[in-house]
Amino acid sequence: MNALRGAIVVIIALVIAVVILARGLDDGETANEPVETTDATTSAAPPPEPAPPPEPAPTPEPQPAADPPPPPPTAQDVELPPSAPDDMFDDPTPPPPPTHNRDEVRVLVANGTTVCGAAGRLATSLSAQGYNVLPAVNADNAAEISSVYYVDQYGADAGVVASLIQVPSAQVLPLPASPPTAPGEAHVLIHIGADDLAQPNC
Repeated sequence: MNALRGAIVVIIALVIAVVILARGLDDGETANEPVETTDATTSAAPPPEPAPPPEPAPTPEPQPAADPPPPPPTAQDVELPPSAPDDMFDDPTPPPPPTHNRDEVRVLVANGTTVCGAAGRLATSLSAQGYNVLPAVNADNAAEISSVYYVDQYGADAGVVASLIQVPSAQVLPLPASPPTAPGEAHVLIHIGADDLAQPNC
C-alpha cells in the first residue's frame, strides 16, 4: 500500500516536473524570439509639410507718365510773316530837281485852320529861303491835313517846297478846279491843315 502511494507521488512529481519544464521551454523560446521594434522615425507620422509662403501681392503696373506739355515754340518754329520789302522803310524818294530858281517861284500860303498867324509864319520862313512869297491869306475852306498844289510846269518846284515844310509827297497835287483860295499869280499854293504845319504866330 505504501509502495503504491510512493509510486503515485513519484508520478505526480514527474508530471509536475514535465509541466514546469515545458513551461520553462516556452518561456525561453518566447524570450529568444526577436522583438519587433518599430522605428520611431519611420513609424511616426511624418510631420506636416510647411505651408507655402503666401504669394506676394501683385505689383501694380506703373501707369504711363502723362505726356509733358509741348515746349514753347522757338524762334525757328514760329512762322514769321513775310518780310517787308527793303525799300518800304527807306527815306521817301527825294523830289526831282526844281525846274526854276527859287526867286522865280511865286508861293501863296493859305491858312485853312483857326490857328492865328499860321500862314504868315510859314510865308516868312519860305521867303527867308529865297522863294518869291505872296502875302498870306485865309483859305475859303478848312482842311484836316496840309497840301501843296502847283500849276503846270511847277510840279518839281512844289515837291521841293513840300519837302522843306515836311508835307508828304502824297499831298503834292495839281491845282484843282476849285482851289482852297484864288491862286492869283502863284505857281505853288500851300493849304495849311490842322496838323503839325499849323503853328501859331500871334
